[in-house]
Amino acid sequence: EAYLNQEDALGRERYLKSGSGRRFLKA
Repeated sequence: EAYLNQEDALGRERYLKSGSGRRFLKA
């Protein structure tokens, strides 16, 4: 479970850095 959570966190960080993360946060 910890591994999945870490993967999700990394994915979110990458998404935010991509720029489109703003939409995801507001959604």
